[in-house]
Amino acid sequence: MSLIYLIPFCILFYFVGNLSPAKLFAKLNKKDLSKVGSGSAGATNTLRAFGAKVAIMVLVIDILKGVIPALIGMFVFRDSYVAMLSLGLATVIGHCFPIISKFKGGKGAATIVGVFLVVSPIVTAVAFTVGFITHCVLKQQSIASIGFVAVVVIYELVNINSQVNSINQAAVASGLFIAVFALVLFTHRSNMTALFGGTEKRVSIIDKLVDKIKAKKKIK
Repeated sequence: MSLIYLIPFCILFYFVGNLSPAKLFAKLNKKDLSKVGSGSAGATNTLRAFGAKVAIMVLVIDILKGVIPALIGMFVFRDSYVAMLSLGLATVIGHCFPIISKFKGGKGAATIVGVFLVVSPIVTAVAFTVGFITHCVLKQQSIASIGFVAVVVIYELVNINSQVNSINQAAVASGLFIAVFALVLFTHRSNMTALFGGTEKRVSIIDKLVDKIKAKKKIK
């Protein structure tokens, strides 16, 4: 299938990316995520607002938002590598800048994990594990997210020629990977400013789960 058909698919998945489980949970609980933490509609802010259980559900759904378009790119288009990245990036952009929410969305890290799981599953699994450990140790999700994306992008750029059939495809794929990394840096700019200024709030899924378990034990 010609890559020209990617355009309507990209538009479709941009709007799929607009769908935010974090905002849905917030709306059901009558809470405004824009007034919590970094103000973004993602798993980390959901963790701050509602705890680990809801944050994990949001994380899984946001990852699936990246997996689905990447899989469609793989199976529908012959030039699957470029198609996977294109449809995945369109979804991530929709997640970060949703038109239905006045372009105020999440930071895109979880959805990028989903895309990369299809594009490069082994490297992604390793990078995600390292990122999760970093999150647990430093309790700074912004560092973990940026580091995760950087590892996968650098690996793929180094090995790009083994994934495509032409110089043109290599150039397009490289551009898409660089765009993904630039997007992550942009959406985490406030976190990095707070981090360097010493005002970034620490938060950990493990700590939240432990606190919840301790609270249940006290009740019993």
